[in-house]
Amino acid sequence: MSLYDSLTKLNNSAFPATDVINSLISILAREICSSTLQRNSHTFCTLVSRSRDIRDYINYLIKKSIDEDGWTSYDQYTAMIEPLEALLLSVSEVTDTSRVETLTDTVDIEERIQGAQSWSIDRKKVKDSLASAFSKEVFQSIAPTLMSEDTAHSWRHDDNVFLDNLIRGLEHRLNKAKVSAGVRSRIQSKFTDIQKKAKDSKSEEIIVIAIKSTLLVNGVVEVSINSTVPEIRAHLVSTTVLSEMQGLLDSISQNFNQPHIADLEKRYSNFEALLKRKQEVAPTAPPTSLRRTPGSFLELRKLPGNIRPPYYLQTLVLVQYCHELVNYYLSVNPEPPRKHIDDAISATKSALQDAANLKDKASSRTTVDFENVHSDEVTKAYQFATAAINFDASRMDTAKETMQSA
Repeated sequence: MSLYDSLTKLNNSAFPATDVINSLISILAREICSSTLQRNSHTFCTLVSRSRDIRDYINYLIKKSIDEDGWTSYDQYTAMIEPLEALLLSVSEVTDTSRVETLTDTVDIEERIQGAQSWSIDRKKVKDSLASAFSKEVFQSIAPTLMSEDTAHSWRHDDNVFLDNLIRGLEHRLNKAKVSAGVRSRIQSKFTDIQKKAKDSKSEEIIVIAIKSTLLVNGVVEVSINSTVPEIRAHLVSTTVLSEMQGLLDSISQNFNQPHIADLEKRYSNFEALLKRKQEVAPTAPPTSLRRTPGSFLELRKLPGNIRPPYYLQTLVLVQYCHELVNYYLSVNPEPPRKHIDDAISATKSALQDAANLKDKASSRTTVDFENVHSDEVTKAYQFATAAINFDASRMDTAKETMQSA
């Protein structure tokens, strides 16, 4: 049995009430099995496995409510469906974020700094979601197949693998950097020491700082090699920056046994601030390879988790289609006009915001108020977004084929 089949397999009869959960599990399982998910894969596997077990138990309770005890099982399964959907929606946003460690042509140090911060936020979201899948009160009646130490091992394993991959990539970049052999050797030596100590560390906080720092150093080296602005290149390999970098790495290496987190975070912030000092210099004539994802598209990821049925499956499809259009814009040459992309994203964002507002107005379960879960205006907004995305039928067909074959 393949990993995908194992993560999605149904152990009993499926019911329509779990269709959304099935779809989200399938989406996440496909991400796990693809080559694009380069971090948190062990944690995602554990989370999807647990979600699959909860889904199977919900289906069992639905059948039981029909065949046997009625309302007792009904109360149990209806209490589980929405929390599980919300949990899966939350982590599905993380799999679709920009992967800073793969953006080897990114020559904006601000993007590298933001990428390190985003990694830390996403890591916490995935870790908290995994904890909720086991500890949330509504799920505690379902016996876990893993012990708490196994779940802790999942994210520690992912942290160590990610750090190893980053350090391996850094070694390759350092060979091309315009720094002295002595500086190169000292940086490599510090990272080797950090890599060894990280495997035995019990401090989650220092591991996070170590990985953020490794992401940032990767960015500094990459930008110093490929930036089109001589002043920025010179600044990033200056004695001031390299000295601060080595000081940060020294502090991390020396503090693994008794970490002084506040001091390390202050040192990291100082390094960030130093890196930004030359960023007011704008590059002239940037190459087309530096085309960036529209910021408005990145904002879409904040909305799906706040959208209730009956709109969130449509939401996932719209966001996926926007993603395909953005990928097309970033890859095709010559650079196509941005207007069509911006119009599609704007219409999608407007529709999603309208649907999210319905959640704020939703009444309690004891009140029958269908206006607060469905709206003709929201439906029209989704139809308008679909029309805006579909400005080029042949391109949309290509996007659909890409997603169907994924």
